[in-house]
Amino acid sequence: MSKAILELEKMPDACYGDGCPFFKITGICDILSSRNNYMPVLVPREGRHPDCPLKPKKEE
Repeated sequence: MSKAILELEKMPDACYGDGCPFFKITGICDILSSRNNYMPVLVPREGRHPDCPLKPKKEE
């Protein structure tokens, strides 16, 4: 079983102001922008972007 590379204390529920490590003050997601050939990807004001790479941990 693979293990996550990045482990967060608390899973952010939203991009804005919820502690997402990839969010920048300009409203751009660093990780999604890097997947998009470094073209800026804006994030929604509420909730998470549909392509967000952060996934909740499944309890076993």
